[in-house]
Amino acid sequence: MNFVIILALVALISDHAKAGCTGNGSKSCGYDFLRLPERIKPLQYDLSITPNLEQNSFTGVVDIKIQVVAPTTSHKKSLKSLLRFPESGDKQIVLNADRRILSIVEESIRYTEVGKTKAVPVSNFCYDENSKNIIIILNKKLAEGSKGTLHLEFSGRIQQNARGLFRDDQFDLDGSKSGLILTQFGPSKAREMFPCFDEPGFKATFKLSVYLPTSLDVISNTDLISVSADPVNTHHSTVSFDETPLMLSNSLALAIGKFDRVQQTASNGRVRVKVYTPIGRPDEGKFMLNVACKALEELEKFFVTPYPLDKLDLISSPNYENRGADSLGLIMMPNSVLLMNEETSVEQLQVGISILLKTLINHWLGNMAAMKRWSDLPLKDSLATWLSGNMTDNIFPEYEVELSTNLALQKAKENDVDIKILSNEPDSAEAVEKYYTSGTSIKGASIIGMLRNYMHPQHFDNALRHYLGNVIHKSTELSDFIGSMSKFTDLPVREIFEPLFTTKGHPLFQVDYVPATNSLRIRQETYPEFRDIRYDSWKMPMTAIVSNHRGREEEIEFVVMSPDESIKLPDWFATSEEGNFVKVNKNGAGFFHVMYSYDLFERLLGAVAKDRLSLLDKVDLITSTKALAIRRRQGVNDLSNLFQALGGKDPIVVRLMRDNSSPDQKSMVLRFQQQLFTDHGFGEPKSMGTNQKLNYAMCLQDLIMADYQPVAEAALKIFDSGLHMIPSAQKDVVYLAVAKFGDDKQFIKLLEMARSSKSAQEKLTVYDCASFTDRPRLLKSLMAALDSDPAKFEGKERILSDIERKISARNI
Repeated sequence: MNFVIILALVALISDHAKAGCTGNGSKSCGYDFLRLPERIKPLQYDLSITPNLEQNSFTGVVDIKIQVVAPTTSHKKSLKSLLRFPESGDKQIVLNADRRILSIVEESIRYTEVGKTKAVPVSNFCYDENSKNIIIILNKKLAEGSKGTLHLEFSGRIQQNARGLFRDDQFDLDGSKSGLILTQFGPSKAREMFPCFDEPGFKATFKLSVYLPTSLDVISNTDLISVSADPVNTHHSTVSFDETPLMLSNSLALAIGKFDRVQQTASNGRVRVKVYTPIGRPDEGKFMLNVACKALEELEKFFVTPYPLDKLDLISSPNYENRGADSLGLIMMPNSVLLMNEETSVEQLQVGISILLKTLINHWLGNMAAMKRWSDLPLKDSLATWLSGNMTDNIFPEYEVELSTNLALQKAKENDVDIKILSNEPDSAEAVEKYYTSGTSIKGASIIGMLRNYMHPQHFDNALRHYLGNVIHKSTELSDFIGSMSKFTDLPVREIFEPLFTTKGHPLFQVDYVPATNSLRIRQETYPEFRDIRYDSWKMPMTAIVSNHRGREEEIEFVVMSPDESIKLPDWFATSEEGNFVKVNKNGAGFFHVMYSYDLFERLLGAVAKDRLSLLDKVDLITSTKALAIRRRQGVNDLSNLFQALGGKDPIVVRLMRDNSSPDQKSMVLRFQQQLFTDHGFGEPKSMGTNQKLNYAMCLQDLIMADYQPVAEAALKIFDSGLHMIPSAQKDVVYLAVAKFGDDKQFIKLLEMARSSKSAQEKLTVYDCASFTDRPRLLKSLMAALDSDPAKFEGKERILSDIERKISARNI
């Protein structure tokens, strides 16, 4: 009986290996494996697209030059891996096309070998629904080393959300709506616009042409090289672009619409940089234009590799979402992070700069050195996320982006419950999307930062350049990265790095002091499962700050290699002396939690109270203590005692305490915020850094939302006398105060400010704040103001919808 079952399985697998094509192109078939066979690789795409803007559809033609580079093999595992494709596998061409969006004209399919004029007949064609593949079977084998051209014609629909070829609407300066047609191909959406080898590891060059109305602008990865007027339909023309460098299919990009632009040159005049904006709004592109030029030059220096094109274009779109789209030479970004003006908040500037830096970094890490497999993509994303924060701080230190990034990375440890950065290969196109989550990127970036810290920055930077130099214009994987890192450090990089990237959770180290040996005893567990230490053995580099009451301080470095270890402390240290303390994991740089013994924790509280720890060490203590208190490994009183020791001097710390407080602790944090306002009022003390100022403004907003009258009264006085004297970050506080506590006259004045503002961002901010009122007559006034405001801006419809729901809920 078992023998019969095995034979049946063999038959099934053999049928799958033939791709199951027995009918016409409408038939689904069972190649049923996400990864394409590696035996065929694309060399060049000659792609022509004709969009129909009235019908939200398009047609296209693609000629793909391909080469057979390997004999037929099978992807199948277990029993399937024992089998090779049968004869028909040598006749197959498998590539990607999403049938839900794209329709292939079966009669158009033809394959012509190099040097031949007659096409090889196609014997069959079908779709693999799950993997978004198409399978073409020829009537002859494709010999290893042979080359040819695959010709396909197709049609598809222009989508309404940000994927494939999609439509978006933005608003020009005069409020008129302007349509855009854009691409979003990351991480696996190129197959929604044209048939292609839409996977990591398949690089080719692209020659693109677009047939469209002459009234529209069209932009792509490379320069426009020709415009051919249609002699019949004189209002249309064919626009052709220069051939691209080798790149992945999801790096191709296209934008169609009407634009204004600002431009300048970078890299000693070698690269032309342009920012395309809605009509009448070019000034809003100037800030990010300067950012792009400076960043491009600094990245060329860092990577010691020139940017590969002579142009870089940036385009804004209200609803664009960047999910792994590393388009070379044409960067698309949401309006909210590309278009800036004098009303833009520092927080928006921080976000916009870091997103642009990450996107530019991917020109090197995502295009020049593309990952070989889907499962390795999070490594690239982690590198780019961490590097964007670090590089932004080097180029624009006044915005303190690295500190802001580090604060976010510290929180990642608490949220790391079931995040595994590098997973198994996905089994469907939808599963690829899951690689691009904020949790995965932030955890990965934290680990990259930890590795750099322990290798020492210069060694890490040299190793990263070595890695890029080795894999440039090739496909790369995790082992290449680890190999380069290992050449520049004595740390066991593989043993440290791989478990953190491939295992859920992270280490928890219990730390105690042993007086008899003047040493730390460090025992391991895994957070958040807290398994018995016999099952855990992380290899982890660590730092500890050892300090005494006389002001002597020493940083010690060591590597924990076993579940239970002792680390000798300096001879001059003794915990019996008042004021001595040990802080493990300096600045929270390591991606792990530390749980201190009672005595060590009490000594840290004393150090905190005397302000002997850095800001990031305080943040590390708050986030770790909160995480362990939630899971009952530390008492809630420990967190309260820590808050009391920290006090309310630093707005960043106070705001972090608010985010990590229990209901019983919120009153303590509220008192700290009240004291901050008593000390500083409205305005920004010169002693505060950028992030302190932002967090102080958020503390004031918290006080308004908590109905704290002294802040509300001061804010209303400022509103009546004029907002020109307070920082832009605190204007939101005043707007909220008017919405919640202002009289009718003040509220109407607020609405008039919104209506008269020429800034779309400022309108959105003011109207958003005004919507926090709970008074029925003011809600109706707000609704009327929005209805009568002739300006169109992104977010207006959302605010109107929110107000309607609020009015409906109150039966107004």
